[in-house]
Amino acid sequence: MILPDSTCELCGDGPETAVHLLFHCDFAASFWRALGFAVPTDLEARHIQQLPRPSHVEGGHYDTFILLCCWQLWKRRNGIVFHQETMSLHQILHACRREAKSWSCRLPCTERRLGDHWCSLFSLAM
Repeated sequence: MILPDSTCELCGDGPETAVHLLFHCDFAASFWRALGFAVPTDLEARHIQQLPRPSHVEGGHYDTFILLCCWQLWKRRNGIVFHQETMSLHQILHACRREAKSWSCRLPCTERRLGDHWCSLFSLAM
């Protein structure tokens, strides 16, 4: 599907850039707020790993946690654009929790408890 212009297909408010889709689009902003993040307005796509970490989020494999969240937001965008799917905030948080369980198996054995921590963050945000 070729989109007619660069306007965000999800909110219609601004250009569909990576930063907009993943952090500043209304839905993405509510997702991050639910998790207790304060997303800087000047965040650049090439610096997403520098998203300030809230104190309640453990530091280990923080970049992996951010990528997991961004991956789910991107999948939601594609579901809407290509398949006319809808996904509520609760549903995407649930999908993140499911994915965190799966991804935690790839962490070193000594750090797999991080997966449980991530799952609890998603559960609390629901």
